[in-house]
Amino acid sequence: GVCSEPISGKKALTKYRIVKHCRSLQTPQQDCWVTVVDLFPITGRRHQLRRHMKALGHPIWGDRRYGYNDAKQKCQEEVLANDIHQESTTASTDIEHHKNMKLAVRKKPFSRLCLWAVEISFPHPITGEKMTVCQENEPEWLLNVVRDQEQLWAESR
Repeated sequence: GVCSEPISGKKALTKYRIVKHCRSLQTPQQDCWVTVVDLFPITGRRHQLRRHMKALGHPIWGDRRYGYNDAKQKCQEEVLANDIHQESTTASTDIEHHKNMKLAVRKKPFSRLCLWAVEISFPHPITGEKMTVCQENEPEWLLNVVRDQEQLWAESR
């Protein structure tokens, strides 16, 4: 699919593809779907992916800014989003932070924004040459969230 909702009066374009989905009892409305999607931002507006998913009626899981604010809002889906290609001027990793987040997600799935880059490109800080880093597999915490939601749904039936 495609979302071309303007952002701050400027053109913005995001392409998306559904990867998989499962039922969930832990979405804001209790009886909803969790869907993993690939997102392809064609333009680079601030919070573009988060704003476009909200505009489509499917905010990203754990998004405190653009997610569901009112418990009475209709829940169609929460989305776990793969940001397929996001340009960036910096790249960093914090292994300890990721270990702590894995534990937090297992205890409380909404404890983090479920948006991550599968591929990211940025200029090398010294040479300026374009560098691209790819993640081959889905993050372990995503697999845990989807598995846990499927299990909770199955146990409720």
